[in-house]
Amino acid sequence: MNGGASTDPEGQPLRYQWAQLEGPRVRLAGASTSRARFTAPYVAIDTRLRFELTVTDTEGLSAQDPVDIVVQPNVQGTDTQAPITRLLTTPLRFGATAYYPVLLSANERATTYLRVGDPNALGLGALKTTEWQVYRGPFLVTLTAAQTLTMEYYSIDSAGNQESIKTRVLQ
Repeated sequence: MNGGASTDPEGQPLRYQWAQLEGPRVRLAGASTSRARFTAPYVAIDTRLRFELTVTDTEGLSAQDPVDIVVQPNVQGTDTQAPITRLLTTPLRFGATAYYPVLLSANERATTYLRVGDPNALGLGALKTTEWQVYRGPFLVTLTAAQTLTMEYYSIDSAGNQESIKTRVLQ
């Protein structure tokens, strides 16, 4: 945004101040200069941002001018990729027992869901159901030599992209 064409009739130096009045909040760079700029926010529909430039001379006389900018959706940049979730675990074995510290990690900000087979037999604490539930953080699986545990998981990002369900069998 450029207010550099502003002039004072007496030729006095001018001070500039940009302010945002409407629309999704943005960080103005150069808000006290004649040229302010910002990074357009992501929007799903055409969205108006309204700013106001106040120009003041050395005697304190000022004038305001509104500036409207319409930000359009960036269709090319719209997130269409599903997240990718990895299950990270390395068993620690002591005799016939294996301990699996389990960590699920998505490659972007996402909500990860998890379900397990027969959690009651394995003492998984909060994972007491075979229904889908939100993954809340690392947990420990304990298996004896005769036991296995099937885990299914997937993530959904904020744009609604969902990856395919992945399956991992711990044994």
